[in-house]
Amino acid sequence: MTPELTDESRELLMAFDELPEDDRARILSLVRSLSICHVVERLSKGPLRFARAQGSGMSSISDPV
Repeated sequence: MTPELTDESRELLMAFDELPEDDRARILSLVRSLSICHVVERLSKGPLRFARAQGSGMSSISDPV
């Protein structure tokens, strides 16, 4: 079942659909990059970061040098 979209969401999708294909591709690429960055940031701050850093003998990217 698909959730119902708000009027604002529909308007945004219609505006996105009217963009040239290369602009849409750039926007989607940026959103994907930001999503991946967000996931990596969350993982680096969570309990997995501590476990990996302890077990591997290596420091995390976010650890001070």
